[in-house]
Amino acid sequence: MKKLLITGTLILTAALLVSGVLYPDHPLMWLASTSTTYGLVRAGLIAILTVLLFSHPPRAIHFRVFLGLTAAILSVGTATLLFTYQIGIVDALVLTEIAIIFALEAFENSTGYRYQAKLRRSDLTA
Repeated sequence: MKKLLITGTLILTAALLVSGVLYPDHPLMWLASTSTTYGLVRAGLIAILTVLLFSHPPRAIHFRVFLGLTAAILSVGTATLLFTYQIGIVDALVLTEIAIIFALEAFENSTGYRYQAKLRRSDLTA
């Protein structure tokens, strides 16, 4: 289910990036921002989401700290930009969704599911 959520968010963010660059007058972009800065932010988030999609837990602690800090910065920045009318509602919803995904990945179990499954099997044989 987690991979499906990341894949859907990745597709939506890529659609916003392509629409913002190629079709800035498209109806999808009426409620989103078309500036170059948001395009660069979307491209960076697409790269991080791709890494999350293809890497498996347990992840390195430094990457998890990076995800947690990015989630905090995204959530505070999105709220600030939304309340000062500098970001569209579609961008705000997508960035909030990405912040939630990053926060969930940052708080993953440190030992990982695979390690626990191997540990349980070895406990039964001993």
